[in-house]
Amino acid sequence: MPTTFDFWDRATSPLWRDLYALEARSADQEVPVRAARTLVPPGQRHGWRVRVSAQGGLALRRVKDVDPDPSSSYGRQLLRATVYADALRAPRSDAVVLESFGGAGTDGDPGALARALLAHDPDREVVWSVADAAIPAPAGCRAVVQGTAAWFDAVGRAGTLVTNGTFPRWFAKAEDQVLVQTWRGTALRRLGPDVNDPRVLDEDDELLEEQSRQWDLLVTPNAFTSAVLTKALGYPGPVAEIGSPRNDRLLADPDGALRTAVRRRLGVPDGRRVVLYAPTWRENARARGHHEKVLVADPADLAARLGDTVVLVRGHPNTAASASVSGPGVVDVTTYPDLAELFLAADVLVSDHSAVLFDFVLTDKPVVLLAPDLEEYQSGDRGLYVDLLADPPGPVVSTLEQLVPALEAGDAHAEDRHRMRETYGELEDGGATRRLLELLFPAARD
Repeated sequence: MPTTFDFWDRATSPLWRDLYALEARSADQEVPVRAARTLVPPGQRHGWRVRVSAQGGLALRRVKDVDPDPSSSYGRQLLRATVYADALRAPRSDAVVLESFGGAGTDGDPGALARALLAHDPDREVVWSVADAAIPAPAGCRAVVQGTAAWFDAVGRAGTLVTNGTFPRWFAKAEDQVLVQTWRGTALRRLGPDVNDPRVLDEDDELLEEQSRQWDLLVTPNAFTSAVLTKALGYPGPVAEIGSPRNDRLLADPDGALRTAVRRRLGVPDGRRVVLYAPTWRENARARGHHEKVLVADPADLAARLGDTVVLVRGHPNTAASASVSGPGVVDVTTYPDLAELFLAADVLVSDHSAVLFDFVLTDKPVVLLAPDLEEYQSGDRGLYVDLLADPPGPVVSTLEQLVPALEAGDAHAEDRHRMRETYGELEDGGATRRLLELLFPAARD
């Protein structure tokens, strides 16, 4: 049984942490493997645990990438008291530790900064904090799995920490460390005191506000987001309003060479239309300890109805641990390492109340909002800062039956997209990464 896979043709990685049913091939058919009644499952070994169902089905679960003792609560506490504490007291290194969406990937603004650092300062150590060993570090970087001794040491010794989220609650940076918050795009979901109903606030909201006191720099894409975050979080520090580094790629492919290369990497046949279906996550859609993708339209059904179409399904990073979506004409790209490349590959975006709208409109390609719960979310417990019902970048539909004709109709919303670009994307000129690099590492500038 192979226990590795090719991560988008870029690296060989171990399988994701998940449960894998064992099957055997007999006469060209796959049949489940049953455990003998006398089998006593062995304990965890090398990151794998044997599971036997009540019906005798045999499965393997890939568990945490650390040994059982350090991964326990006591083990983590011990590593914090020893490895992490020693690293904080050690001389500060020039290493940069980056984390994107809690370690779910290596993209976003931290990813753009990492690429620029590798190009301009190749001798600097660039480290990625990842939640799963299945996530490979980009070439030239080193990955450390959260909770390991190497991770505690890297976070404690690094001179610069870059994130678009939060670190664990116990995190307290050293005085001479620099903590940079790049955020995750234009602020859309309401935060802190701005939510419609304070009862929906949870530990993540509280943690974000607490850790904002440790930020040395907040990076934002526009004046709107700067105003929202500083007020909602009570953030008193400096703000770098520079645009979105992750979006520079959208403006750097004039001849379409990168678009062609990405479509080939995804296996899109020449001449096929590409629909990128990228819904956001829902706080109440959870199963088996993680958030699930919420797909209003069945991607395979959508591909079949449209014809000559490939549907790319991009789940929110919070849903990276959920099951992959498959079917004729469907490619699950939730773990694809660069969202901007998917924007280039797509011909149209189908989304909902997701902040990806503000990025995708930079391509000036059509957008459709498949969002039956948009009004409920807009005026519900959490709420949105931007009224997408009043001023959407494209048609708003609620069902697959409404979505198909909306995708087949002509583009009548160019003016709406232009208005969104003018309002939230005025700083998107392809130079945001350079501006951030010069702010953080002046010696690395051209």
